[in-house]
Amino acid sequence: MKTKLVIISETLMDGVGKHIADLMLNLDKTKYEIHVIHSTKRTDVNFIKAKESLKGQVDFYEIDDFVRKINITKDIKSYFKIKKMIKQIKPGIVHCHSSKAGVLGRLVSCRVKVNRCYYTPHGYAAANTNFSNKKRNIYQLIEKFLDKYFTTMTINVSCGEKQFALDNKIIDDNKSKVIYNGISKICEITKFADELKQEIGLNNEDVIIGYVARIDEGKNPYEFINIAKQVISKNTNVKFIWIGDGRLKQSTQQYINHNGLQDKVLLLGFKQNIIDYLNIMDIYLTTSLYEGLPYTLVEASRASLPIVASNVIGNNEVVESEFNGYLYNSQDVDEAVSKLELLIKNEQLRKELGDHGYELFLKDFTIQKMIKAHEEVYTL
Repeated sequence: MKTKLVIISETLMDGVGKHIADLMLNLDKTKYEIHVIHSTKRTDVNFIKAKESLKGQVDFYEIDDFVRKINITKDIKSYFKIKKMIKQIKPGIVHCHSSKAGVLGRLVSCRVKVNRCYYTPHGYAAANTNFSNKKRNIYQLIEKFLDKYFTTMTINVSCGEKQFALDNKIIDDNKSKVIYNGISKICEITKFADELKQEIGLNNEDVIIGYVARIDEGKNPYEFINIAKQVISKNTNVKFIWIGDGRLKQSTQQYINHNGLQDKVLLLGFKQNIIDYLNIMDIYLTTSLYEGLPYTLVEASRASLPIVASNVIGNNEVVESEFNGYLYNSQDVDEAVSKLELLIKNEQLRKELGDHGYELFLKDFTIQKMIKAHEEVYTL
């Protein structure tokens, strides 16, 4: 008899959306009857594509009031809608993803007496250094309360994320497990590198440094531009590209223009086939302020790219300094520039570190490992 599994998430964009799409696509359908409760507000093309391909295999339930920001009226409406859906489905397992679903989904599961309720935070909001101490403390208290009374097990996507939760007494070590994000070994390039470079105005002589992420505060776009500015002032053959959209896109473009970098730093917007753009990069750079475990670094490793990354939770488990790239102290622009210049000037070093990254990907970050680990946890 199949186990009814309900996955709940407010957001189905970027890394969280990819993670849930991969669970839907790869969990054993002979073991699990899968239901997904989600918002209509934050989905992207990749999740919609996965949803379309799973019609008839997975049941989907949409909630218009399910929103990211705290909104008491909408949150109460969402709670009761989720409760009605859960009572109708009668699942054996509920798995909540990210903060908003983690609150509402766990409260509902307890109220209707679901036997097993799992939670994957995908990066604790309390780890966001942009928040005030008071705000972070409130988030910690909420997470601690929910973990103690409403959670069968917390699944962290990195050891650093788990350690953060342990250090801040958010979780119990005996009720938590780390499962790394994983992706397929197979990837399909849809456009030749030369053709794509020509299309976006790049030359074969350019050293291309790229980033794939939302353009928002957590990804630290102004630091990315400041690093680019210093690198470009010393290396005329270097171009920077950013793949992704976000609410800071317009102000980031204005900052690029203000610094006269519009021909050297290109914001290319959201792209469906990230593989094509990773294929034209020579170096991957991430300036994020906090992470769970970023899919894009795993994808960069699969693409055999050397990585320069801010030394924050998640990043420092995909990047081993001097093995497959370099870590720099977040907000230390000079340090990031110095690491990039080592790679810009040494093509052989780029290849060696990139090859090591691919080895690390095969060892820790395949989709097969991720799915097997989830199915094992669901039996606990």
